[in-house]
Amino acid sequence: MDRKQFIELMEYLEHKRMSSARRFRSYRPFEIEGIFQVIAEMSPGYMQHSRWELDRDVRDEDENYIMSVYRALRTSNDIAEEIGMLDLIEEYEELIISGMEIEDIPSHDIIALEQLGESNPKGALLAAYLNVKQRGKLSEKNCNELTIEQRLRSLEKKLRDAGEGGDTHSKDKKSADKPRPKRRWFKGLGKVAQGSALTLADVALAAGVLVLPVDPSTQTWGAIVSSVTGVGTALDGMGELRGE
Repeated sequence: MDRKQFIELMEYLEHKRMSSARRFRSYRPFEIEGIFQVIAEMSPGYMQHSRWELDRDVRDEDENYIMSVYRALRTSNDIAEEIGMLDLIEEYEELIISGMEIEDIPSHDIIALEQLGESNPKGALLAAYLNVKQRGKLSEKNCNELTIEQRLRSLEKKLRDAGEGGDTHSKDKKSADKPRPKRRWFKGLGKVAQGSALTLADVALAAGVLVLPVDPSTQTWGAIVSSVTGVGTALDGMGELRGE
């Protein structure tokens, strides 16, 4: 597929997405600061803190971080579902990945990763893109052949349970009795946060709830490319959370 064919394909897919989108009902328009604030709430100190200071007794901070990632993931999933993005990715992920280029990803994704706390957001975006591009598809489906939407909703539940204590301890036990998540678990959580940030920024743009003065292609099929990258990154994180 040459570049002209890819652009024609993406324009078709964007039209297809819009024609099948459900009524968008849950969110009022955000200014750019509003969306980035949701992303930034996943950031303050938690990424570095969780990676490098796991020996400290910071269970409450851990749970706050987990729930922040959960809320961002849930928001991005809700919007992506309603605007038809998840159905589109499910059907055309390999075609999109085969033709996409790093230049197709909107520049505001760098700002999103910066808000997330990435020290080198441009490099982090390139790494996320290349991980998906070189694999040629999103992470492998499990034995039950769950759809992308089902896998993302399962990931939501896993984070919610972990943040509320259901994954690691009985709610009746005292905080001191809670086992700490392992380092690899937090590595996976970081990938989910990164993927959620990318997806949220671009499904909000495609849905028209994020107001930005951008090129029309950025607001349409550029958002599709970035959403594929974001979903793939989040699903990679899901594998880490499971210890896969």
